[in-house]
Amino acid sequence: MPATVQHSCAFRLVAEALAFSLAVVSYIWVLRAVFPSSIWVYVLAALASMKQREETVSSAGLGFRALTSALAGWKLWWLLSITATGALAWGQSFSIELLYRGLLYFLWCVLQQLVYQNMVYKRLREAFGPGWKAWIISGILFSSVHLPNPVLVPSTLAWGMLASRLFERQPSVPALGLLQFLLSTVLLWLTPLRWHRNFRVGPGYFHASL
Repeated sequence: MPATVQHSCAFRLVAEALAFSLAVVSYIWVLRAVFPSSIWVYVLAALASMKQREETVSSAGLGFRALTSALAGWKLWWLLSITATGALAWGQSFSIELLYRGLLYFLWCVLQQLVYQNMVYKRLREAFGPGWKAWIISGILFSSVHLPNPVLVPSTLAWGMLASRLFERQPSVPALGLLQFLLSTVLLWLTPLRWHRNFRVGPGYFHASL
């Protein structure tokens, strides 16, 4: 492929990742307050994009084989995250409502990873190759949608880079969603409420009740 065509293709891929990230930011900061149901436009756009790219269950990161590989391969991460979550959960009071909210948050983490890996990271990987450049830029874009939360911005920068790197090794969205859920739970319990404000982002961060 000629260099000019390669550069044009890479520019298009980077532009797609940036455009989608900016669209999410615009929803968080503007559209969510005036037109909250517009979130479905983003969902349909992501699904249409994945269909246009002919993603399969496996290539999108939803395959069973990749899940079992990630569960077996990320031993250190599972050990650290489960141990930390268990230690912090000791003595906590639980209820059916809390468990229900935890399940919903886990599903939200899986959805985040499905969209992030397929709409952002995989495009940057195609543009720059599977290396630090793609991981760092992906992490920056992931953290940008968590502004202005002072807890989430640095943590999602690090997590976005790590998640992309883990996805490169074992492309399992459910495993990444579970790991994100565990790490987020640890972060929520370790940081003060006045800082994380229940992980609110955008204008909602300033209006969160403490």
